[in-house]
Amino acid sequence: MRAGPVIALATLPCAALAEGNVSELDCKVVTLCDGTGACAMPDETLHLTLAPTGREGDTISLTVTLDAETAEARQEGDLGPIIWGQGAETHFLLPTGPSNLVWITRGFDPDISAETRFLSCGGV
Repeated sequence: MRAGPVIALATLPCAALAEGNVSELDCKVVTLCDGTGACAMPDETLHLTLAPTGREGDTISLTVTLDAETAEARQEGDLGPIIWGQGAETHFLLPTGPSNLVWITRGFDPDISAETRFLSCGGV
């Protein structure tokens, strides 16, 4: 069996997400940086759910839910970032350690903007 979304590899020991398996994580935003590099340590938490829905070649399809917002996402290859769009924003989620993730949000409404969140997550 091939591994599922890269986040599962980073946060669930020896787990491989297959279609139909769901990964739920509670995350704390450790640091939030804007596009100019100004950073803060917000008191912010979020609930992340990843639900793989299929695979075609190296592309994994999945549903990403952050708190109450759900979007269809894709991952190119087992180690690529998870990418999805919502409105004028594009989101990139990638692991940086066993329980750490980086979530980048890039917007274009009306000008380009970006936020980078460094997350510390644990399974539910």
